[in-house]
Amino acid sequence: PITQNLKNRTQNTSLSANVQAYGAANLLDTSYHSYWTVADSVTSAIVTMSFPGQVTFNRVMLQEYIPLVQRVSKFHIDILTPDDVWKTIATETTIGYKRIALVPMCTAKALRVHIDESLACPVLNRVALFRDDLLKE
Repeated sequence: PITQNLKNRTQNTSLSANVQAYGAANLLDTSYHSYWTVADSVTSAIVTMSFPGQVTFNRVMLQEYIPLVQRVSKFHIDILTPDDVWKTIATETTIGYKRIALVPMCTAKALRVHIDESLACPVLNRVALFRDDLLKE
Protein backbone atom coordinates (compact mmCIF):
# COMPACT_ATOMS: atom_id res chain seq x y z
CA PRO A 1 0.00 0.00 0.00
CA ILE A 2 1.03 3.58 -0.60
CA THR A 3 0.58 4.41 3.10
CA GLN A 4 3.53 2.24 4.15
CA ASN A 5 5.89 5.13 4.93
CA LEU A 6 3.37 7.74 6.09
CA LYS A 7 3.02 6.94 9.81
CA ASN A 8 4.88 10.05 10.96
CA ARG A 9 2.94 12.31 8.55
CA THR A 10 -0.55 11.77 9.97
CA GLN A 11 -2.34 14.61 11.64
CA ASN A 12 -5.33 14.11 13.92
CA THR A 13 -7.64 17.05 13.28
CA SER A 14 -10.62 15.97 15.34
CA LEU A 15 -11.19 16.91 18.98
CA SER A 16 -10.10 14.16 21.33
CA ALA A 17 -9.07 13.78 24.93
CA ASN A 18 -7.25 10.55 24.16
CA VAL A 19 -5.09 11.44 21.17
CA GLN A 20 -1.88 9.76 22.44
CA ALA A 21 -3.29 6.27 22.95
CA TYR A 22 -5.77 6.43 20.08
CA GLY A 23 -4.15 8.88 17.66
CA ALA A 24 -4.27 8.98 13.88
CA ALA A 25 -0.86 7.27 13.53
CA ASN A 26 -2.62 4.06 14.60
CA LEU A 27 -4.46 4.08 11.27
CA LEU A 28 -1.22 3.28 9.45
CA ASP A 29 0.31 0.55 11.59
CA THR A 30 -0.29 -3.15 10.96
CA SER A 31 -1.79 -4.04 14.33
CA TYR A 32 -5.48 -4.89 14.13
CA HIS A 33 -5.93 -3.93 17.79
CA SER A 34 -4.67 -0.34 17.56
CA TYR A 35 -7.12 2.27 16.38
CA TRP A 36 -8.00 5.95 16.05
CA THR A 37 -10.97 7.33 17.92
CA VAL A 38 -12.30 10.51 19.48
CA ALA A 39 -14.05 11.42 22.74
CA ASP A 40 -17.02 9.19 23.57
CA SER A 41 -19.57 11.97 23.02
CA VAL A 42 -18.35 12.78 19.48
CA THR A 43 -20.23 11.16 16.57
CA SER A 44 -18.70 13.10 13.68
CA ALA A 45 -15.00 13.64 13.15
CA ILE A 46 -12.26 14.36 10.63
CA VAL A 47 -8.85 12.77 10.28
CA THR A 48 -6.27 14.21 7.88
CA MET A 49 -3.23 12.45 6.46
CA SER A 50 -0.52 14.64 4.92
CA PHE A 51 1.85 12.88 2.54
CA PRO A 52 5.61 13.46 2.26
CA GLY A 53 5.06 14.05 -1.48
CA GLN A 54 2.28 13.60 -3.98
CA VAL A 55 0.68 10.15 -4.20
CA THR A 56 -1.46 8.73 -6.98
CA PHE A 57 -4.16 6.18 -6.16
CA ASN A 58 -7.65 4.99 -7.07
CA ARG A 59 -8.64 2.88 -4.05
CA VAL A 60 -9.11 3.96 -0.43
CA MET A 61 -9.48 1.20 2.15
CA LEU A 62 -11.04 1.96 5.55
CA GLN A 63 -11.62 -0.44 8.44
CA GLU A 64 -13.61 -0.08 11.63
CA TYR A 65 -12.45 -1.84 14.79
CA ILE A 66 -15.25 -4.39 14.87
CA PRO A 67 -14.69 -5.70 18.43
CA LEU A 68 -16.13 -2.31 19.48
CA VAL A 69 -19.03 -2.72 16.99
CA GLN A 70 -19.72 -1.17 13.59
CA ARG A 71 -20.56 2.51 14.11
CA VAL A 72 -20.06 4.68 11.01
CA SER A 73 -23.22 5.24 8.96
CA LYS A 74 -22.03 8.00 6.59
CA PHE A 75 -18.64 9.36 5.52
CA HIS A 76 -16.88 11.17 2.71
CA ILE A 77 -13.28 11.45 1.53
CA ASP A 78 -11.49 14.57 0.30
CA ILE A 79 -8.08 15.01 -1.26
CA LEU A 80 -5.82 18.04 -1.39
CA THR A 81 -4.97 18.37 -5.06
CA PRO A 82 -1.53 19.44 -6.33
CA ASP A 83 -3.16 22.89 -6.86
CA ASP A 84 -3.96 23.12 -3.11
CA VAL A 85 -7.71 22.68 -3.59
CA TRP A 86 -9.74 20.29 -1.42
CA LYS A 87 -11.90 18.03 -3.59
CA THR A 88 -14.42 15.35 -2.55
CA ILE A 89 -13.65 12.02 -4.23
CA ALA A 90 -16.13 9.71 -2.46
CA THR A 91 -19.34 9.89 -0.45
CA GLU A 92 -20.32 6.58 1.11
CA THR A 93 -22.45 4.95 3.79
CA THR A 94 -21.19 2.30 6.21
CA ILE A 95 -17.58 1.15 6.63
CA GLY A 96 -17.85 -2.06 8.68
CA TYR A 97 -14.96 -4.51 8.87
CA LYS A 98 -13.53 -3.26 5.58
CA ARG A 99 -14.68 -0.80 2.95
CA ILE A 100 -12.75 -0.20 -0.26
CA ALA A 101 -13.89 3.00 -1.94
CA LEU A 102 -13.35 2.86 -5.70
CA VAL A 103 -12.35 6.39 -6.61
CA PRO A 104 -11.13 7.94 -9.86
CA MET A 105 -7.37 7.91 -10.33
CA CYS A 106 -6.20 10.98 -8.43
CA THR A 107 -2.99 12.61 -7.26
CA ALA A 108 -3.02 14.13 -3.80
CA LYS A 109 -0.87 15.95 -1.26
CA ALA A 110 -3.20 14.99 1.60
CA LEU A 111 -6.30 12.92 2.32
CA ARG A 112 -9.16 13.80 4.67
CA VAL A 113 -11.72 11.29 5.95
CA HIS A 114 -14.88 12.93 7.26
CA ILE A 115 -17.02 10.76 9.50
CA ASP A 116 -20.33 12.53 8.92
CA GLU A 117 -22.60 10.27 10.98
CA SER A 118 -21.82 7.56 13.49
CA LEU A 119 -23.97 5.68 16.00
CA ALA A 120 -21.28 6.24 18.65
CA CYS A 121 -17.77 7.69 18.56
CA PRO A 122 -16.05 6.38 15.41
CA VAL A 123 -13.32 3.78 15.89
CA LEU A 124 -11.14 3.16 12.80
CA ASN A 125 -8.14 0.88 12.76
CA ARG A 126 -6.87 1.19 9.19
CA VAL A 127 -6.66 3.58 6.26
CA ALA A 128 -4.71 2.49 3.20
CA LEU A 129 -4.37 3.77 -0.35
CA PHE A 130 -3.89 1.57 -3.38
CA ARG A 131 -3.32 2.08 -7.07
CA ASP A 132 -5.05 -0.44 -9.31
CA ASP A 133 -3.68 -0.20 -12.83
CA LEU A 134 -5.37 -3.40 -14.03
CA LEU A 135 -9.00 -2.30 -14.00
CA LYS A 136 -10.04 0.51 -16.27
CA GLU A 137 -12.20 3.27 -14.78
